[in-house]
Amino acid sequence: MEVVAVQPENRPVTKVESFFRLLYGEHMRDFPRQRVRKARNTSHSHDKNRPWVYIGQSHKMRPMATLATLFGYLWDDSKDTTYFTPNSFYRSDSRQEANARWIHAFALDIDVKSEFAYQAGIALPDVIDRIEVAGLPMPTAVIQTPSGGFQVFWMLSRAVRAMPKVRVLFAAIQRHMASDIQGDLRAIGVERIFRTPTERNLIYFEPSQVYDFQTFIDWREINHPLVWNRTSLQFEQYDIMNHPAIVRLYNQDAENGKREASCLTLILAMKLSGWPIERTMAEMEKWWHECCEKGGKNPFTLKDVVYRVKRTYRRADLQGPGAEEVRKLTGMDFTYNVIRFYTPAKSREERKYSHKYEWKADLLDLLQKENGTLSGSLATIAGKLGCAVSSLKNVLAEMQNEGAIAVESKRGRNGSTAIALVEQAQEAFILEAAAAKNTTPEKSQIDNTIGEVVGGAASVGISVPGSAADLIALLRHLNAPYPASLPLYLGDLYRDTVATWASSAFDPDSALSAATHTWLILKRTLMSCLRATKRESIAHLTAYVRLSMSSALLELVERGYSVDRLPASVQRQLADFDD
Repeated sequence: MEVVAVQPENRPVTKVESFFRLLYGEHMRDFPRQRVRKARNTSHSHDKNRPWVYIGQSHKMRPMATLATLFGYLWDDSKDTTYFTPNSFYRSDSRQEANARWIHAFALDIDVKSEFAYQAGIALPDVIDRIEVAGLPMPTAVIQTPSGGFQVFWMLSRAVRAMPKVRVLFAAIQRHMASDIQGDLRAIGVERIFRTPTERNLIYFEPSQVYDFQTFIDWREINHPLVWNRTSLQFEQYDIMNHPAIVRLYNQDAENGKREASCLTLILAMKLSGWPIERTMAEMEKWWHECCEKGGKNPFTLKDVVYRVKRTYRRADLQGPGAEEVRKLTGMDFTYNVIRFYTPAKSREERKYSHKYEWKADLLDLLQKENGTLSGSLATIAGKLGCAVSSLKNVLAEMQNEGAIAVESKRGRNGSTAIALVEQAQEAFILEAAAAKNTTPEKSQIDNTIGEVVGGAASVGISVPGSAADLIALLRHLNAPYPASLPLYLGDLYRDTVATWASSAFDPDSALSAATHTWLILKRTLMSCLRATKRESIAHLTAYVRLSMSSALLELVERGYSVDRLPASVQRQLADFDD
């Protein structure tokens, strides 16, 4: 009987192999490039895309550059393959954050031994429930750790190059994701390691569930929006030098590679605690003699310490240490309060210049006084508004693109410009202007060094979440003209869905829960529509948004979620849509 050998390409592909091919396959070769180069007799060239990934023990990991090497190491029972890096690096001798090359996935750790997560009795359905409640997409894979915890992976359809700003954004999104699903807040960063998947511990794997990096950016914008405003910072003066993390940082050895960061962090902590520069100088000199490594390729001298102390105390913008930097250097949890007092906006009379939305509102008021029509030269109209002719041209162009007004110009010596208010556009445009004008920043305690919320925002005394103005304000993400009927539709939609719960027959707690859930559905659906509009040309945006909203609300009713029923007005709309 003849024995037929099974060819490698005919061998069944295991889950682990599919996992790594899906994770690294975009940039990682099957075999070393040198072998291919020799076969083709081509010259050597530097590969700017080649990734190095690490696998092994936490303190001793081996770099891999090809799938063949990776799989050979995995299938070798004599090798320790406990941990691996989901993201890749451009160096084979260091997996520090600064050496990251590609971001392949978002990974979170839910550790039952961690103080940041629920401790006992969690199972895979509980993890999926947390993900759904947080509004995150379904994960690509879930690995169960020996302690009973879980590690969740969302793989990217296209890897993102790990530029410095991208790494900061990645860590911020990852921190919000970990906070929302009660994950380990210390397992944050592109350089973190996770449990290597095996056929046994890979309990959930859906290769079709891969996502674009923009999906998680949009999730963060909706669920954890950033408010950028000019503010005057004042720090709460209290002594953080007695915090256990700062005490450990002050007494632990500062090795080569961490001494500069440790030095600056300690100086910032002393400055925040109100220490005079003389005391800081003396303590840092003592720290340099006792705890700091001096040698290395670039020696760290006492002169370097003195320079950093003087520079830190001289600069007003350096006022406190970064909480994430302290956590990274010490491995301990660390937060402190930075109170941000928002400077109230100046009134229009006190400002030299006006905002564009203010000129738009002035033009609408002028058109109302003139019964919807206005004619004359541009200089005359600009004089009535009190703005420059160039500003008036920009306002007219934007309002005409938005469908709020119609403009006709006649050139020549007796030429003039005629402006007419488009029917049904005024109410929508006033709603949009009010949304832009009334949007005010919420006062919150923010760690300004890393942009991390360390204290809750002030509670808002409203019976239902959000507002029509907040929903209309999301249109700013489009960065393109949109029809004037869209803000009007969004205002009506909010009134007929979210606001209706305030007068419903439900008890207040149930009504508030249903209103909050509906509000999140509306925001998520609108952001999806706006993302689709950026990718492709959609002629009738209002109709497209209306159809998407109806589908989302209909799915909300069919799947139930936590809402038993919608208000009667919405039910009638959905019935018409279903027919």
